[in-house]
Amino acid sequence: MGSLSIWHWIVVIVVVLLLFGRGKISE
Repeated sequence: MGSLSIWHWIVVIVVVLLLFGRGKISE
């Protein structure tokens, strides 16, 4: 289960970074 948790965190962080990056570029 530890591996799944790590992968889940990585995916969440990547998505957040992409959203933040797009938001900053948009503004």
